[in-house]
Amino acid sequence: YQRRVHGYDRVRLLLQLGQTSSVRQGFRDIYLRNGPLGYFRGNLVNCWRALQTKGILFGCNDSIKDILGRFLKKGSVDAAPVPQSMSFLSGGLSGVITQVFTYPIDLVRTRIAGDMHTHRRFLATLSGTITREGWSALYRGITPTLVGVIFYEGTKFGTFDLYMHHLDAMKERAGRPVNMAPIAGALAGGTAIMITHANDTVRRRMQFRGMDAKAEAPYLHMLDAYRSIIHKEGWRALYRGLDMALLRVMPNAAIQFGIYHGLRRGFEMAP
Repeated sequence: YQRRVHGYDRVRLLLQLGQTSSVRQGFRDIYLRNGPLGYFRGNLVNCWRALQTKGILFGCNDSIKDILGRFLKKGSVDAAPVPQSMSFLSGGLSGVITQVFTYPIDLVRTRIAGDMHTHRRFLATLSGTITREGWSALYRGITPTLVGVIFYEGTKFGTFDLYMHHLDAMKERAGRPVNMAPIAGALAGGTAIMITHANDTVRRRMQFRGMDAKAEAPYLHMLDAYRSIIHKEGWRALYRGLDMALLRVMPNAAIQFGIYHGLRRGFEMAP
């Protein structure tokens, strides 16, 4: 999925970074400056990042839920069912752990995909960032990322359980054996991205800014980024690319939760 939608996702990223003015212009600019292969710049890095991110994310979420279940049952061997409200907590904590381990890859990917002028690859971008800006630059923008991921992953996992509860009840009343996980996943992903898209725009700007020594200086901190973007471009700039994000995130979340939910049920039923 990541490989097939990367060109679309790159245009969305350029919109967030303020590198293009519209979806149509974004596709046109990429083709004129980078050719057809430009739509896939940073694709390999993005696939590598997604593989690690989703593996850590879903694994940590299950582990944290299990720990919370045992805590709620006060040390019993069998974990208690985790309340739906706790899914927000487990999702948020899982997101923080995931970002701490994978953030430098995400930063490099943003710089590769957001750069319309040079053709640097992963190692060249990574080494250039460290040489020009120091090791700490690999975690530039980590503050809004951690703030955002708590709300994004917390909302996504929390609302997924909430949607599943209501959809399963509807399924039982209808008497049809339908897998509701993809529907609940799509709704959860859409809810999460609408709440956190402005913060995602800020973190992308912080990641990208500063890679060119001749360009504008890096933002001082998250609040400085918010203030600067709103002052120069208006508050609507924070939501640039939201429609594209929804069209990307909802099918993505539907596939992730649908496959994961199906595999988990399969393993639980296995002897």
